[in-house]
Amino acid sequence: VKAPPPHQPITPETTSAPSTLRDWFWLPGGLGVAAGVGSTVFLVQANADADQLRQAAADPANHRLTLDQANTIRAAGATHATLGYAFAAVAAVGIGVGGYFFFAGNPSQPVAIRILPGPTGLVVSGDFR
Repeated sequence: VKAPPPHQPITPETTSAPSTLRDWFWLPGGLGVAAGVGSTVFLVQANADADQLRQAAADPANHRLTLDQANTIRAAGATHATLGYAFAAVAAVGIGVGGYFFFAGNPSQPVAIRILPGPTGLVVSGDFR
């Protein structure tokens, strides 16, 4: 290997293919799957809260709850259900975007993402083909 003249920097001679949407399908898809797991956890907990209230209503002798306890369980169940449905929506969007990246992300068209400072913070823009 011949050394370059002193006025030229040493640069590696590697060429890599440009990044495409198909190369990044796993990121939104993986986040969608993770949100789906979170949705399942919250919806199962909401169902458990509802079951606890149903048991207390059906058999108050064996499943006693005070009004405060019942209200606390109802509020927790409503919170768990809301979070479960929100995570389900995020999961659907993530898996949908990941699917779009995989099936429509033509390997011959590059992805260009720019992150620049803006007047109110960072601005993210890009070309997705």
